Amino acid sequence: MNFKCYFNWESPKIPTDIIYKIDTYLLDELYLNNYYKNNVYFKLLNTYIYLLNNKFYKEIAYISYLISYWIFVLDTPPNSQEIAMYYINKSIKYDKHNNIYTEFLKYVKNGN
Repeated sequence: MNFKCYFNWESPKIPTDIIYKIDTYLLDELYLNNYYKNNVYFKLLNTYIYLLNNKFYKEIAYISYLISYWIFVLDTPPNSQEIAMYYINKSIKYDKHNNIYTEFLKYVKNGN
């Protein structure tokens, strides 16, 4: 399946049933290929808001991790550490037993 189609301007919302198929490797590919960089962040953010409004807590945790990764590892805008901390803490809030999130929190704490 071509997941890139969910990150262009005209794309629909990212369906809840494919959220876990989007991973950091896909984000790396999108970033490195200059594939709608701004759209990626805003599509992830829109998905976060949708999930929050609909109380999909495990999915919120995962999408928050992806947002944190995008901000801290790939895009690194000003204050990226603080923004990434916000989202990775949301991941842990909604899925505190996931070791990937706690390990990424340690990574973010080390700074860019």
